[in-house]
Amino acid sequence: MQLANRLADYAARLRYEQLDAATVHEVRRRLIDSLACALGAYDAGAPSVARRIASRISCRPGASFLGGRTKTSPDLAAFTNGVLFRYLDYNDTYLSLEPAHPSDNFAAVLAAAEVAGAVSFLCGPDAGYITGSTVNVDGGLIAMHPAV
Repeated sequence: MQLANRLADYAARLRYEQLDAATVHEVRRRLIDSLACALGAYDAGAPSVARRIASRISCRPGASFLGGRTKTSPDLAAFTNGVLFRYLDYNDTYLSLEPAHPSDNFAAVLAAAEVAGAVSFLCGPDAGYITGSTVNVDGGLIAMHPAV
């Protein structure tokens, strides 16, 4: 099994109750830090531009961005929130075994998690009753190798 599949399987099966107290504490600490940085950076130039750009694109299913009144595309939501999270913190020092700063991941994960709820419904069998069709999620295999 490929590493990406193993990680996805682990994430899909993991439950909050399985996390130890130290892990929960550290995630909360980093999330609060990211949100505080976003609030501090809210009126700065780059975050303001990112919010204006994201506000111009409306998307369903979409993702939320801090300060937005509508949902935008998931990539723009992740970009905008990422700018907000990192604008004041962009050059802080983070020494760990992996090179990414923890707040670098929050924006993309939040956008993906928000859209995943809508996508999982649209790809499920119940969507056919509303949309008239069911989306087949197979990585494009059917399109590349249609049944004869």
